[in-house]
Amino acid sequence: MSETQHLETAQRLAGADYHGPVYDPRMDEYFASVADFAEAWEAEYADDDGALTVPLPPYVWACTTRRIEVTRSDVERMVDAVSEDHAEGVEPRGDLWTLIEAGVTAWNQQQMGETWDVDFSRAVFLGTGEEGRNDA
Repeated sequence: MSETQHLETAQRLAGADYHGPVYDPRMDEYFASVADFAEAWEAEYADDDGALTVPLPPYVWACTTRRIEVTRSDVERMVDAVSEDHAEGVEPRGDLWTLIEAGVTAWNQQQMGETWDVDFSRAVFLGTGEEGRNDA
C-alpha cells in the first residue's frame, strides 16, 4: 500500500494532542515525540537566522511501541534451529519452554528497551487547521 493510500484511510490525530513516538518518512527516522521531530526538522532545515528553508510537513506517522521480549515461538524456533544440526530422526525430548518459562518471564519483565514500529493507521497532523483535527 502506498503512503497516499495509507493516509486516505488513517485516523487523523492532532499533533498537539498526540503523546508518543512518531516516524517521518521524509527523514526516514523515528522520534520520541512530535516536539523531538520538530526540533530535528528545524536543525536540518533552518537557515542561520532560524527561518525554515523547508516547511514542516503536514503530518508524521504515529508509532506503536513494544518491549524486548522472548516468546514461546522464539524458543520453539531456537529448538528447531538446533535440531537441524543433527541427523535426521534425532528429535529433542521434552518441552524446553516448560523448563525455562519462569526464567524467560522474569527476564522479559526486566527489559526496559522499547522498539517503535510505524503505525500507518494513525497520521499525526502538525498543523492547526482542519487536517489536524482529532478523529478519535
